[in-house]
Amino acid sequence: MRRTAVIAAAVAMAVAAPGATANAQAPSNPTGDASLDWLYGQNSDFAGGGGSLGSLGSSGGGFKDAFYTPPANIASLQNGAVIRERGVQPIPIVGGRAKEVAYKTTNSQNQPILTVTTVFTPNGCGLGGNGSGGSSFGSSGGGDCVGAGKLISYQHATNSLGMKCQPSVIFNSGNPINTLTVMTPFLQEALNRGYTVSAPDHNGPLASFIAGYTEGHSVLDGIRATESHLGLPATTEVALIGQSGGAHATAWGAQLHKSYAPELNVISAAMAGPPLDILATGRQNNGKNTSFFYFAAVVALFREYPQEAQPNGFFTAKGKEVVKQFGDACMLGAGLGTGPDGFGTQTLQSLTNWPDSDDPIPHWPAALAVGEKNQAAQHGQIPDVPMLIVHGNEDGIVPVASTTAMVGKYCAAGATVDYQIVPGGHVDVSINHWNQLMDYTGDRFAHKPAPNNCA
Repeated sequence: MRRTAVIAAAVAMAVAAPGATANAQAPSNPTGDASLDWLYGQNSDFAGGGGSLGSLGSSGGGFKDAFYTPPANIASLQNGAVIRERGVQPIPIVGGRAKEVAYKTTNSQNQPILTVTTVFTPNGCGLGGNGSGGSSFGSSGGGDCVGAGKLISYQHATNSLGMKCQPSVIFNSGNPINTLTVMTPFLQEALNRGYTVSAPDHNGPLASFIAGYTEGHSVLDGIRATESHLGLPATTEVALIGQSGGAHATAWGAQLHKSYAPELNVISAAMAGPPLDILATGRQNNGKNTSFFYFAAVVALFREYPQEAQPNGFFTAKGKEVVKQFGDACMLGAGLGTGPDGFGTQTLQSLTNWPDSDDPIPHWPAALAVGEKNQAAQHGQIPDVPMLIVHGNEDGIVPVASTTAMVGKYCAAGATVDYQIVPGGHVDVSINHWNQLMDYTGDRFAHKPAPNNCA
C-alpha cells in the first residue's frame, strides 16, 4: 500500500514546482524535430478541427489551459501522484460532486506525462474521504447506494485527435460536443447506483487514440490518483468499464494491471464493442463514412512512436497537409463530418505513397510493427481479472470476427471471459447494453462467481 505521507509530499512538490502555473500547454511537438511539426496538432485549432471551445481555444489560438501543463519535476513523482485539482460543473449530469484531478502517468515509452481524470462522487453516499470539495451539480441521484464504497474507472469513447475533445476539457467548458452526450447516461446511472467514478482522459496529452500502453497506464494511474484524492486505501475494490475506443483502453488497463499496478484491487473489466484488433478495425472503416477512425488511429500511433513509425516516409505532402488540417479534430465534429470541413470518406492510401493499394500499412513495415505492438492479447499480456465483452452481430465499425479471434487468444491463455454476441450494431449496442455492463460489475462487487464461456 502506498504511504499517504509520501504521496502528500509528492503532491506538494508538484504543485510548487516551477512551470506548474505556466499560461499554456507544453509544446505540441515533444520530439524537438521540426520536420514532424505537421504531426502534432492536438493543441491547435486548424480549419478542419471543429472550432473552438470558449475560453479554451479560439480560431488559430489553439487549446490553452495551464491545468494541463506538467510540472518541471514530473519525472521524480510516483506514477499516479496527484499534481493539481479543480472543481468542475459537468453539465448535464446531476446528483453529486465532481473534481478534475491532474496526475502523473507514463506513455508507451514509459516517459512521464500528465493527464487528467474527472472524479464523480454521488450525493448522499459513495466513498467519502477528502473528496467532498468538488463542485456540486444537482440534488437528484444517489439512488439506493448499492455502489457505496466501490470505485468504477469509466473509459470514454473519445476516438479523437484533439485535446479540446477530451472529456475533462469538455466538462470544464460546458460545451456538450463529442462524447459528452454519449457519456452522460452511463455516468448518471453509475451515480444513481451510488458508485464513485473516475473518468480518465486515457489518450494522454498527445490525444493518442488507440495507443494501448498509454491508455492502460492512464487508466491505472487514474485509479491511483483517485484513491489518493479521496484518501482511500489501495484495497478499495475497483471495476473497469468502457465502450468502443474506451473499451480498448479498458482491455489494456486489465491487461497491464498485473505488471504495472498490481497493488490496485481491480476486480473486473466490462466492455462493449472493443476494437481489440486495431488493424482489422482500421481496414473495416477505410474509405467509408467512418474512415476517420483509421486515419486517426494511424496519426495517433505515429505521434506516440515517431522514431519507430518513421511518419515522414509514410504520408505524402498532401497527406501531411490533411494531418495538419484534422490534427485536432473531434470524432463527432470534423472527424465524421461530410461537408467541406469534414474528413468524409477519404481513404488512408490516398494520403500516402501507396495510393493504389487497398491498405498502405503492410507497405510500410515500421507502421505495421507499431500497429502490431498495440494489438490486444499480445506478449503474454492477458487480463488477470474476469471480463465481460459484449459485441453486436451487425457491428459495421469493429468487425465481430476480429473480436472473436482476440477473445480466443484470451481464453487460450486462461483468462475468464463472458463473451456475448448480441443483436445490433456498434453504437446501439454500446448504448443499449450499459445496464448489462453495470449489472455484471455489480455482481463482481457482490463477489458472485464470474461467468466464463471460454470453450
